[in-house]
Amino acid sequence: MAKNRNTACPSSLERPPGKQCDEFPFASTWQGANTGGGNYSRRMINTTQNEDGGRALSRFYLYNPRHRGGQIPGVDQVGTTAED
Repeated sequence: MAKNRNTACPSSLERPPGKQCDEFPFASTWQGANTGGGNYSRRMINTTQNEDGGRALSRFYLYNPRHRGGQIPGVDQVGTTAED
């Protein structure tokens, strides 16, 4: 996950005050910036909104364990296999 995040949003990237770098696909997925073949996007977004979105995604993974195994259509979580 760190490699995906660091590829899309390296620490050398300037962040305006009140903004964070957000990447898509999510860093937690096989399609992320490092593992997805370079097909990703990034944007500076409001810090609070980005952190709220990250917490919501974490809750989704927590309360939907079936999806932790890569069962979300089109989005496979890093560290799992297609057979999970």
